[in-house]
Amino acid sequence: MRPISPSLRDLCTILDHHFHFSLQVRRRLQNKLVSRRKLAKWWSELHPQARHNLRDS
Repeated sequence: MRPISPSLRDLCTILDHHFHFSLQVRRRLQNKLVSRRKLAKWWSELHPQARHNLRDS
């Protein structure tokens, strides 16, 4: 799985804040069982400011 700019862990953290993922979904994300397309979709739905902040940190 090619990384989408942030690390998977950072992405999980931010997605969790935005989508209030259940523990099960988080676990699947961490185990890389979520498709790259779905991950990219979530990432693209994030508020642009959140992506900007992640890039700066």
